[in-house]
Amino acid sequence: MAVVEVRDFVIWPKHIHGDPALSQTLLALRQGDTVELVIDGFRGAWRKMDDQPDGKPTPGIRPVAAMKMFWSRLYRERRGETVDLKLSGASPAEALDRQAALQALLSLGGLGWRSQEPYGERDELHDR
Repeated sequence: MAVVEVRDFVIWPKHIHGDPALSQTLLALRQGDTVELVIDGFRGAWRKMDDQPDGKPTPGIRPVAAMKMFWSRLYRERRGETVDLKLSGASPAEALDRQAALQALLSLGGLGWRSQEPYGERDELHDR
């Protein structure tokens, strides 16, 4: 199992120890990609930081939503310590595939049959 040093408001892959493959997975993410990690038993989303203005990738990942509050508390209370870290279930590629599938499903929301006439009274609608 990997551990990460609590040293900043973000996680830098160079602070991850015990699992070089996990560090490489995080380095391979593109800007804006999200990944779900379990840190010290708390599961949450992390987002790859935006590239630098000159186009070089920034290797860090930022906490998102509930993980942001959890990581901030961890940073205040346990700065300098190491905590357990693991990739949550799905790989980043699988997570992106799920996200794309969800977006495709949600984009179908406006399609379908629509009546061109007013519906009428509720009782008429239900044959009462």
